Amino acid sequence: MNIHLHSKDYSTNIPNRFYTQMTIVGMGLILATMVYLVASNWFYWSHMTRMALTIGLMALLDVISAFVKSDTPRQVLQTASVTMIGLSLAVIGQAYQTGADSFWLFVIWSLLALPWLYRQNVGVFFIVIIVSQFALYLYFTQNYFDAFDIGYLLAFNLLSLMQLVITLKFYPSARFLMVGIISILSLLSALGAADLHRQVNLNAVISLISIVALPLFAVWQFKKHQEQACLALTLSGMGASLLAWFIFMFFDNIHSYFVFGALTFMWFALLGILVARLFPGGRFHALPVGIGAYLTGLLFSSAFLAFWGDVSSWMGLVCFVLSLIAIHTTSKHPTSSSKTLFIRHLCYALMLCGQLSFLLRFSDDSILITLIAQAIFTSLVMLTRVHWFVIVGQWLGLYGLACGYFVYEINAPLWFLHAISLTAMALFIIAAHCKRSAIPIKATWLYLPIIMMATFIQEFWLIIDTSTSKAYRPVEVLILQGAWLLALLWGYRRQIPNLALSVALAIILVGLGQFEMAILVAGLAWSIKQDDKFINGLYLFGMVALLWYSYYSLSMTFLQKSSVMLTSGVAIIAITALAKHINRLPKELS
Repeated sequence: MNIHLHSKDYSTNIPNRFYTQMTIVGMGLILATMVYLVASNWFYWSHMTRMALTIGLMALLDVISAFVKSDTPRQVLQTASVTMIGLSLAVIGQAYQTGADSFWLFVIWSLLALPWLYRQNVGVFFIVIIVSQFALYLYFTQNYFDAFDIGYLLAFNLLSLMQLVITLKFYPSARFLMVGIISILSLLSALGAADLHRQVNLNAVISLISIVALPLFAVWQFKKHQEQACLALTLSGMGASLLAWFIFMFFDNIHSYFVFGALTFMWFALLGILVARLFPGGRFHALPVGIGAYLTGLLFSSAFLAFWGDVSSWMGLVCFVLSLIAIHTTSKHPTSSSKTLFIRHLCYALMLCGQLSFLLRFSDDSILITLIAQAIFTSLVMLTRVHWFVIVGQWLGLYGLACGYFVYEINAPLWFLHAISLTAMALFIIAAHCKRSAIPIKATWLYLPIIMMATFIQEFWLIIDTSTSKAYRPVEVLILQGAWLLALLWGYRRQIPNLALSVALAIILVGLGQFEMAILVAGLAWSIKQDDKFINGLYLFGMVALLWYSYYSLSMTFLQKSSVMLTSGVAIIAITALAKHINRLPKELS
């Protein structure tokens, strides 16, 4: 009985989560419209107008957030308001030319953002962490210190310690950001200790202690809070920092590659064993094991390239084949043991390094030969039981070489770039649904945004190139994109909540030239139905990146961008509200 009730609550909660995120996306597009309109006229306004606009917008966002009852939209509005604080301070500095160092802007920004934390707000806390770290860095660098100064390392440790304690107590969502900051601190301390050139003094001792002090404290805290992934990542970051210090201190010649490779092999294996001991039965001990295996493979392959020269390309081919055989052999054994995991990841590293050494040998002669070789490599990998992430990497390499040949070498039209991306995504989805395929469905939704981001970057640079005078996304491309997207939605109709809403949004967004936004909306729908937080976060980040790309894109004027964004945002909010109302009708009638 309890299981039935829990399942019912979860299934009825899926549409609500979808409606909430679609509303946030629509609000984000409308806010982007305001940004584009302001940016298009920014340099034509006086300083007083700019200050009034930024401060007024900040106040308007705060007033609106005070009347919003839903927690998520309120946090989004307040985060945007705190972002406007930084812009307002920058405008004030431009208007009055105070001559103050730029670190004061970040210090004041951090202090003024603190009152917005009277109620928990993850977005504002992210801003406070990042801005305060920038303020500390700029204070030391602008006062004739450097990043290796002992005073900066001590202040960096103290500030990061305070932020870590607050994160674990009030904002656990920011724990991965803190893992990244602590890893940067450890690596910076390692480089500072190596920069002292084997000196034995107080500065060297403090730098060495700084490599491990805060990471070990973080490991202890993550163990108390049962954060397995954070603990494994922190230990891996500290281990990589210690390894970097050791290499910079004792690296003599190319023969040291073999020694460091063997030491890396043992060091990260010990870290993996430590994680397994701290969390018996956990699965994140594979993180340091995998990182160590790839670093070991990189060091070994570097030694091979240094010793063998041109012969390394054919030795790379032999290494690739032997690695595939070893991976196929180890796939028959249980992958839960650290020994088997390490051997498999080491084979992955040697396989990729051997493949790259072979491809680089022919890349200068012809991209077409390299493309054919990559297609053969991808086919061989697909026939072997390798991890799906390796398969995704092989397909991405195949896509990149295809773009390099068709778009850059034979100068195909710009629309051909979109045809390549659609073909690459379609082939990958088909390969994922073949019998005995090693590609999970999740990998397809990871592959799609990566291809889109790669297409964005290439399209951006091709439009900047004055020699490119082709039409931007003609009607036939829009029709092809629309048909492709509808086929995608129909293929995943059982895994997407509210298919009618998704199809309606897809048609409208593709008609407005927002094909990428439509795919991101479909990915959000799939991740909500499958309760996949990683894919959900990835697609939300992709929307932010898309808005950034649209801002810098030269294919449309600011007025056109604003019009498309405003129409898209209003359409998403309107259709979402309509679907939500229709979903409530059966309950009201009953």
